[in-house]
Amino acid sequence: MEPKQRLSYTTSERIALRRQQRQTPGISQQELARWFTRVYNKPIKRSTVCDIVSKRYAHLDEPGVIHNLALKKERTTQWPELEQALAHWHAIAQRTLPITGDLIRQVATDLWHKLPQYKDLPQPVWSEGWLSKFKSRYHIKAHRKHGEAGSVNNSELMASISEVQAQLSLFSAEDQYNYDETGLFWKAVPERSLTSHTLPGMKQNKQRITLLNCVNKTGSHKLPLWIIGKYKNPRCFNAAGVNIQRLNCTYEANKKAWMTGPIFLQWLRWFDKQVNGRKVALIMDNFSGHQAAIAELEGMPKAFQLQHVTVIWLPPNSTSKTQPLDQGVIASFKANYRKLWLQYLLDEYNEGREGFTTMNILKAIRWSIRAWHEVTPETIHNCWMHSYLNPFTSQAKEQRQANAAAQNPLINNPQGQEIIEELRVQISLLLNQEQVLEPMDIKNLIELDDEVI
Repeated sequence: MEPKQRLSYTTSERIALRRQQRQTPGISQQELARWFTRVYNKPIKRSTVCDIVSKRYAHLDEPGVIHNLALKKERTTQWPELEQALAHWHAIAQRTLPITGDLIRQVATDLWHKLPQYKDLPQPVWSEGWLSKFKSRYHIKAHRKHGEAGSVNNSELMASISEVQAQLSLFSAEDQYNYDETGLFWKAVPERSLTSHTLPGMKQNKQRITLLNCVNKTGSHKLPLWIIGKYKNPRCFNAAGVNIQRLNCTYEANKKAWMTGPIFLQWLRWFDKQVNGRKVALIMDNFSGHQAAIAELEGMPKAFQLQHVTVIWLPPNSTSKTQPLDQGVIASFKANYRKLWLQYLLDEYNEGREGFTTMNILKAIRWSIRAWHEVTPETIHNCWMHSYLNPFTSQAKEQRQANAAAQNPLINNPQGQEIIEELRVQISLLLNQEQVLEPMDIKNLIELDDEVI
């Protein structure tokens, strides 16, 4: 008689099981086991379910951390809380920093002395063996940094762009979509030099939300925003008697107001339904968080995968040239938002109130929805024409040259020029009211460096 083969479960399956428990309050472990068997066509014991949903696997819920989704055996670690914090730092820092082994060791040392459970213990030696195992546990690989800070051979880049163009040629303009995230400091003021002598209440404000943006090439389908804040139910929602989910957006929340893996998975499934059965292309940068979410979906049974969406990855280090949303769509949205915010500061001052104090996140959400609505199809289409995704026609070349010369995509857009002029007038009035002392450049106000994700 052959011995029974022991069943094993991947990290992706464990994450899904834990998520199902969180999203279904009151569900029993037996019901979870039945759900798992139905979805994955694989039996699972109640005792195994109990183990997977226990604190032992709590690190799988950590927002933003990328795990090895195919891993079946969880490797143990001597310092689990430190590694969870370190992996969380890595998930955020990799977008803006070139991550080296030495930098990981330095951050590990800093965390060791900050975490209360470790700070009084002798500091470990962060050996090559530990570093290798840590990277393996959290599926960390060497990636080139995206955007302008990275470098790429120009001929290789043009070849990669040609491949993307060939993939996109299989889809009509209506069926080509671009997705990206951006941050928004919703109380930021146009102050260039914020020092200790700045007026009370006018320190640069870091209250932040994250926005998930998606448009198609013609601008005919601009999807409602997903907005991520810090608090699930801020007091201003109740005070205004507002059900935020009834506004023209989807609102999510976590402690850092960041886009997390679970939120991105929800967005992908939502997007799959928004295209109404059409076969579409979804263009994204190849950030590891995006890739991990797609890998998790592809590891699920076919019924739970994307049904109508083909994901097309932008070449590394190319988003400043290839990402249509980065060619002025997001800048247009932010210019619209800043205009509403600065006008509010002026109006509140004229009424004898401090706008910085009366402002709240509900207003920020409503203005974000309005600012996004005011981004025109013409603006979106022009920005797509500016991008290198557009075939290299003479018209596209002229658009790109004009955009590069202007250094600001809004300048090439009549609507954008009008908004810029309004912002100049508003900043001048704020100067007269002494709400601003040293105004920053308009372009810097529209696209604050710290907002880039």
